[in-house]
Amino acid sequence: MTEQSNRRLAAVMFTDILGYTGMVQEDEQLALRTMATHERLIKEYVQAYHGRVIKFYGDGSLSMYESAVDAVRSAIEIQKRLRQAKVPVRIGIHLGDVVLRGQDIFGNGVNIASRIEQQGIAGSILISDRVQQQLTNQKDLRTKYLGWFKLKNVKIRVPIYAVDATGILLPPKPNLFKRWQQTQKWPYYAGLLILGLSAVALVQQGKLKSLLHGDLDDVFRERKEVIAVPVFENFTGIDSLDFIAKMASHWITKGLSDIGELPVVSYESVEDERPVNMASLSSLQNFGRSTGAVNLVMGSFSRRGRDSLEFSTFVKKASTGEVVSLDVPNIYVSMNNPLPGIHAILNHLRGYWASRNLHLSSVPSYGAYRSFIAAKAAWNKDRDRAEEYLLLSIQQDSSFFDSYDLLATHYTNEGRYVEAKEALETLKRSINGLSDRQKLKVQLREARIFGDNVDAFRYSLEEYAENPQDLFANTAAMVFALESVNEPEQCLEIFDRISLDSLDFGSCSYCNERVHLGLLAHLRLDDVEEAKEIATYFPARLPSRKYFVGLIRLAARESDTLLVNQIIQRAKIQLEDKTSHRYLYYLAAECFQLLNNEEFVHVYAQKTIDAYEHRPDRTVARAYYLLGKYERSIQFFDVLIAQNPEHIANIGQRAIIQARLGNLKDAERAILTMEGLRAEFQFGDVPYQQARVYLSMGKTDQALLKLEQAIQEGCRFYYWLFENDPDLMTLFRNPRFQEIVHPSR
Repeated sequence: MTEQSNRRLAAVMFTDILGYTGMVQEDEQLALRTMATHERLIKEYVQAYHGRVIKFYGDGSLSMYESAVDAVRSAIEIQKRLRQAKVPVRIGIHLGDVVLRGQDIFGNGVNIASRIEQQGIAGSILISDRVQQQLTNQKDLRTKYLGWFKLKNVKIRVPIYAVDATGILLPPKPNLFKRWQQTQKWPYYAGLLILGLSAVALVQQGKLKSLLHGDLDDVFRERKEVIAVPVFENFTGIDSLDFIAKMASHWITKGLSDIGELPVVSYESVEDERPVNMASLSSLQNFGRSTGAVNLVMGSFSRRGRDSLEFSTFVKKASTGEVVSLDVPNIYVSMNNPLPGIHAILNHLRGYWASRNLHLSSVPSYGAYRSFIAAKAAWNKDRDRAEEYLLLSIQQDSSFFDSYDLLATHYTNEGRYVEAKEALETLKRSINGLSDRQKLKVQLREARIFGDNVDAFRYSLEEYAENPQDLFANTAAMVFALESVNEPEQCLEIFDRISLDSLDFGSCSYCNERVHLGLLAHLRLDDVEEAKEIATYFPARLPSRKYFVGLIRLAARESDTLLVNQIIQRAKIQLEDKTSHRYLYYLAAECFQLLNNEEFVHVYAQKTIDAYEHRPDRTVARAYYLLGKYERSIQFFDVLIAQNPEHIANIGQRAIIQARLGNLKDAERAILTMEGLRAEFQFGDVPYQQARVYLSMGKTDQALLKLEQAIQEGCRFYYWLFENDPDLMTLFRNPRFQEIVHPSR
């Protein structure tokens, strides 16, 4: 028989006695009795559940079953009996392809099962997601999701579950947010996060309970009935009424989200998807896979008479297209104000899913809601226009939360922090009785505005935990993980909750951002191969210069100057601003400086100067600095500072050069000058630049103190700061520096 004919799908189970080697050394007779008990119970219960013992190997065993369900039931009986006999064993099971050769089995399925078993503890049973899927209809077989694991010699991360049965131990779950457990390591940042309160006091207040205890079941509640409300279908034939389709999706999503235990895909994620064809099963399934939704609220509206609309709504299972037994009557409304009808649909749906009375914000005026939907539509195309619509919406209804919230977000993104602060203050004065979800949003916005980065990340995690597969909340949590608290591993754990293969890059405005963040996170972890794999998901055309940043860093890490040049030429062709690509030459020079490759530093610094045609620009001044042409660099900075005497980064960089030239008094004066330029909403810019100057003067302790201060004032971990700043390279191996740049630990 050929190997192909001996290939089959099978459930593979590994067992392993923990501590067996030490047991042999301490009590050989006990070790032998333990091994004999292990072998006896394996043989008995593998056979009882129609399995086959492939082999025993010292302190472990390998077995195979035709049924994953039988494998799990067998493992439960084995583990219970072994625990009664005080034999410390861990068990791992995977469903995959195996190759039978003689009396043995081989293949990737065997390797994965072995690696899964190694993640467990004595008394536990761990299974792969493929096995877990086979247990869906086995009501008595419960599991707990542990997370995505990078297994040795397995190319992709694997989701792992623990069997949750009486007598079976659950391993300590790999806490995505370990830093919340490490309160003893917060000597410098206690004030930043808890404002003088102890972590214990916060737990008592319930503010960090689920995260501090590291219980993923608190953080990721069971999500078996995730709901999404796709944009409604407009059957009127009147394109100008398309906004009503979005309005219906947004309002119903908003209302269902107020049901505390009900997981609902955010409107932002739904809006990002291609329209769903309610008659196409593949369209429903694709939408379900990409959003994580199980139930889809499908709706449409048609014209009835001259000025009326008829809404039709039902709920379908995304996986099967089956219509859920839910009686939502058709609703007839005026074409001039359909919002009361949409609200009536919401109430029917809410009554189906909710078991108690719930607070729901009052329905805004139709004009305010229409302006808000127009702002959402303009958001990614014309932010000025979006701002006009939001201000109009607030003018039309001063109690409409969503318009204030989006306006504050807009101001924050634009760096207009005073206006963002005022928008939130007006919101709190104008609206009474905010829901818990609304309060969380306000807390997140305020933390971001005031530079409370650890708190901002914590609030983003709370939103994310409501539905980890929500594209909008998931991507936002990635941003905060990487840029607010510099935790690339946690960024990637969040990233792995949504497969890139499930996303439609043709319609997804967040997809490029996810690839960008994932790429940068892997590079921060020096995982170049994974970064290269993620980079392949970038589309052929990239809309923004920032997406080229990760590609340049990756190409530089490989010392591939040909690829660096190709990326820059691609940016030159694709970017609307035909001059913005020039900065990428300088970025390449900095990347090579971080790699101590002086040859390529000089090549790309000179290319920068040539691209800018020697004009007085901060980038050109920095390029001269990289070339070691300090006097020329100072000349450029003098021009720039004369044009803007309050530009802190230019003052700081000029001071660094003066320090390198030995002019320490000039550097000291610059530090004092920067101190006098302090202002609100600078987010640690002054102490960060002062730290760079102190380090260039050889004052390491003062530099570290200033970096610590910069973090406390809200400095974020952008791709050009801290561990990406060549002027801080002498600190990279400093233990205190490593503590400072991970503020949430």
